[in-house]
Amino acid sequence: MGALIPSIAFFFLSHLYSTVHYWPRDGLSSMAMGDLFIDPYTRIIPMHAVAFAGLLLFHPGLGIPVGIANSLVLVIFLFAKMYLDVRAHRKKHAHRFR
Repeated sequence: MGALIPSIAFFFLSHLYSTVHYWPRDGLSSMAMGDLFIDPYTRIIPMHAVAFAGLLLFHPGLGIPVGIANSLVLVIFLFAKMYLDVRAHRKKHAHRFR
């Protein structure tokens, strides 16, 4: 519970910064309707793939302790999510990164 408040604060502040920094310059999205519907799945599908792959680590035949398997899945998930979020962010604001 001790890390919950700082985590919520960081989440809020990072999104507040992004909104204040990018909204006045970018405004509403100019993406086509089809792209708006498809775009989230480029992150959703890999995240589910990591979650399902994590289930394989819990197979009793592998003999991996549950605590280690939980930690491994969490680390893989977080790094995959960070990578995909940064990639999506750079794609959304590509005109700034040229």
